[in-house]
Amino acid sequence: MLQVLNIINNLSAKGVKITFVQQLELSTTGSHGKLLLAIYSYFAEAEREFISMRVKQGLTPTRAKGVKRGRPYKSSIYFWEQIIMINCGSYLESPPR
Repeated sequence: MLQVLNIINNLSAKGVKITFVQQLELSTTGSHGKLLLAIYSYFAEAEREFISMRVKQGLTPTRAKGVKRGRPYKSSIYFWEQIIMINCGSYLESPPR
């Protein structure tokens, strides 16, 4: 919330007027614009925290079950080359440089 107000104050100090085309009540040219922007930015910040909390609460049971999350592991070409070489009988001890 403070970041939004700081940005607005910095822009206002430089003479920039913020005008929202679809929501004129948020424009900084009016008397209530900064107040409404502060209220909306607070709600946005609170919602972001709620989303983070819900995601963490949702991940806790899946972690307890041992479910793997995220991008699947993709083997490197070197790994597959080693498998082929093992099957052919010519295994390398260290990766090529």
